[in-house]
Amino acid sequence: YSVIAVNSDDSTARQKEVLSLLRSQRVEGILLVIASGQGSQAQVPKLIESGIPVVCLDRLPDGIEVDSVCVEDVAAAEMAVSHLLSLGHRKIAILTGPLTLRNERERLRGYKLALERAGVAATDALIWEAKLNQEDVSAVCREHLTHLPTRPTALFCTNGVTGIGALRGMAACGLSTPEDIAFVTFDELTAEDIFRPAITSVVQPAYEIGYRAAEILIERIHAGPTQGPRIEARLPAKLKVRESSTGAAVVRMLRSSRR
Repeated sequence: YSVIAVNSDDSTARQKEVLSLLRSQRVEGILLVIASGQGSQAQVPKLIESGIPVVCLDRLPDGIEVDSVCVEDVAAAEMAVSHLLSLGHRKIAILTGPLTLRNERERLRGYKLALERAGVAATDALIWEAKLNQEDVSAVCREHLTHLPTRPTALFCTNGVTGIGALRGMAACGLSTPEDIAFVTFDELTAEDIFRPAITSVVQPAYEIGYRAAEILIERIHAGPTQGPRIEARLPAKLKVRESSTGAAVVRMLRSSRR
């Protein structure tokens, strides 16, 4: 098989253009990471109706029968928040991407589930939603950190974009991790080896996601796009614990917050 790789730049309009291009090239199948913009999911049924096998990766469309591969979002988010709870944090904020995305809602659900199991009430004031661009994320983070009467002791970000944007927002407020806020993010940050302190991250099995998605797509190409039930592969993530959530500064911060 030959591979054609195209990038929608997370734009609904651009996604429509590239999908039209792929159809015109009579491709045998498509692996698709759906754009986050409004109307992007509506393009998926049209693609399926054209007879081209489609497998969605990472971001999942709502109410659409399509093969998909992604991480176990609820369990992964619950794992990250449980880690912070185990360290003694009780005032944990979450910074999400658009909650129109099913994966973001699932990660929010995992956050709430971890709090519930620890006997900690989830509050709307600590649930922050932003668009998937770093400027908006940074602005949302600054807004909440500036105006909340009591600053959270920990922050969990649900994807790499919100992770980097949050770090920028904290820096703009004169705050750092872990001295002021313990920090955990979904996804390894690009060039993570240059971050000091090292960032605690929920690591998705990116290679395995791509491999399994290609397997499913090739099976559909051979058997026909409508043969057999839809496949929903969900793979486990791992938590890489680093200094941003466990450094000595975190212990001092927690002790200070309890005084």
